[in-house]
Amino acid sequence: MENIQEGDDVNLEKFPVPKFFPMDGGRYIGTTVFIIVRDPETNEVNLGTYRMQMLDGKRCGVQILPGKRGDRIMKKYKKLGQKMPAVAVIGCDPLLMLAGSLMTSKASELEIAGSIRGEAVQYITSAVNGLPIPADAEIVLEGEIDPENLQPEGPFGEYTGYYSDEFHKVIKKPCLEVKRVLHRNNPVLWQSSVGRPVTDMHMLLAFGRTATLWTDLETMRIPGIKSVYVPPEAAGRFWAIVSIKQAYPGHSSQVGAAVLASTTGQYGTKGVIIVDDDIKADDWGRVMWALGVRYDPLRGTEIIKRGRSTVLDPALDPDSNRLINPRIIMDATIPMEWGDRRPIEIKLDEGMAEKVKARWKEYGID
Repeated sequence: MENIQEGDDVNLEKFPVPKFFPMDGGRYIGTTVFIIVRDPETNEVNLGTYRMQMLDGKRCGVQILPGKRGDRIMKKYKKLGQKMPAVAVIGCDPLLMLAGSLMTSKASELEIAGSIRGEAVQYITSAVNGLPIPADAEIVLEGEIDPENLQPEGPFGEYTGYYSDEFHKVIKKPCLEVKRVLHRNNPVLWQSSVGRPVTDMHMLLAFGRTATLWTDLETMRIPGIKSVYVPPEAAGRFWAIVSIKQAYPGHSSQVGAAVLASTTGQYGTKGVIIVDDDIKADDWGRVMWALGVRYDPLRGTEIIKRGRSTVLDPALDPDSNRLINPRIIMDATIPMEWGDRRPIEIKLDEGMAEKVKARWKEYGID
């Protein structure tokens, strides 16, 4: 890259880092940023998306939430008594940001981006810590995270439409100590708008989770999946809708349980709506119709009391540990076991409908 800051010359305050919302805890250099780290046991590279607050000219608070892969890797370094080498990347191929936001259990985010793009991700190697750096990056912060050195971070106006919990109490987070900065001439400080749905961030979350949830269900060999949708209106995370062609009694319950047990659905999901295959999962009007006339709250409701939550969920009890949440399965299908006693849906006579459509223009209707 054209510009390098090292040692005493490192000064993040040279960048026009924005404060997004009036009650944010500071200026956020990273809302569309990902952190690259390496597992000290497996040597695998992890690329994760975490918000990043500029604390001063050489340090950034990084929200690596409990249970995330980056958190699990950081704990390994803590056990070894070592600092975790890290690289923060701001501005690059959007596919890398998408890959970093996906819920995957095994695949490398770099491999995911490369497979979608159809060619390998080009990268250079950090001179500070040996981590890969995408060659098309706009701004790169190279450094390390000390698992023992936690600093206050937040609050921040999150993708839920509410400020994060730091508004009510001090929460200390990992801190990226920046050793070197690389950036292009006139770099693009790439950010997302976050805040209340629907924004670009919610579309990104919904797109990625819809794809990975469908893949999860196929990997689990669940039959009859016709369409899947994680709506951006629900912040791109908290609800999922699945359309199925029922193959046997109890099929819809199996699908609901599978969603909540999947790699994508197990984290933060509050509810699953199951509909029949005559309704597309992303057809909100028809989904609401199914909830209105096919869903029976007694027969069609299953409650799971304990699931993995995200601490960013503003609906969680403030006095709880915010790590566990209940979830609901809402079965809005017509039970297969009803057989020929299922309700008969009203449909127009096709021949009559065609005759009417053929004469639209006579009535001045185009």
